[in-house]
Amino acid sequence: MEVLQLPSGKLKFHILALWVSAYNRENVHNGEAQGVVELKGNSAVFEAEHCKITIRFTSTSAIVKQWDEIGDCDFGANVTATGTYRKVDSRKPKFD
Repeated sequence: MEVLQLPSGKLKFHILALWVSAYNRENVHNGEAQGVVELKGNSAVFEAEHCKITIRFTSTSAIVKQWDEIGDCDFGANVTATGTYRKVDSRKPKFD
């Protein structure tokens, strides 16, 4: 997960989520979500067709919840963005 704080209370993010089969490590499915969202306090909500993701920031991590009842965000089979993403550095991300 990459995050960049923008002016006027917004942030740009990119999430790359993977699912790897426990039975065949070469069987990998992925999903990506990216966008610009408004930061309210320590939280942000991304919404698109068939997709809703909330992100709550702490000093050391981002806690992400993908709302499955809204849709699968067009991710691959078994892939979810839900999880805790640990902060590993403070460098400015390079978005493609």
